[in-house]
Amino acid sequence: MGFPNAEPKGKNFYTIFPNPSSGVFSIANVEMFNQIQINSFYGELIMKERVNQNLISIDLSDKKSGLYILVLQSKDQTYMTKISLIR
Repeated sequence: MGFPNAEPKGKNFYTIFPNPSSGVFSIANVEMFNQIQINSFYGELIMKERVNQNLISIDLSDKKSGLYILVLQSKDQTYMTKISLIR
């Protein structure tokens, strides 16, 4: 499985921290996106929400350890990257 458009590097682009995490991830510089989505590595939708601020916290502490896919969507682009949940 490839990750096209995965986290381009550049000034003022989104940042995920900590990654890996034991439960809570923060995503900064997301004001350019309309929506975020978290999927299991197998494609199951875990959460989906609209973006309305520049810094978002995502709590996956009730989920199993493993890899998840963060999907950030703007009007004309979609970015995907892996996040790792470790207990």
